[in-house]
Amino acid sequence: MIKVTENKSSICYYDADYQLIVIEWKDVTFTFEEYKFPFEAGLDYQLKNNLIINNFLSDVRNQKVVAPQFRKWFQDVAIKRAMSQGLKRAAVVMSNNVFKKYYINNIFNTTKTFGLPLKAFNSIDDAKKWFSSFAD
Repeated sequence: MIKVTENKSSICYYDADYQLIVIEWKDVTFTFEEYKFPFEAGLDYQLKNNLIINNFLSDVRNQKVVAPQFRKWFQDVAIKRAMSQGLKRAAVVMSNNVFKKYYINNIFNTTKTFGLPLKAFNSIDDAKKWFSSFAD
């Protein structure tokens, strides 16, 4: 994997083997700009390098609670932009935290309306196996 960027709240990677952008969240409180940063960096990296990105993975096991307005931006802006750039499916790696489940359930409902497959996993390896099951 190639590190695309890192800030105090996250690390963003590109994995060519899976045509995948991965965001791993750190266990820190973050601002709205820090929340948007890895998503925008990954999407900009795709365009700058003329890459096909079919898959997206967010590892939220260490992520602090996401404010509703941050989630709304993700749903209204980031997902739409990613899909316009060719995103075909997404995965989340999460724990059984009640706040995470609420956050992810809201994201699930949004991705359904866009027709974007989203699946939750317990590990990055399990998510990558799922991505590998597709022919593209």
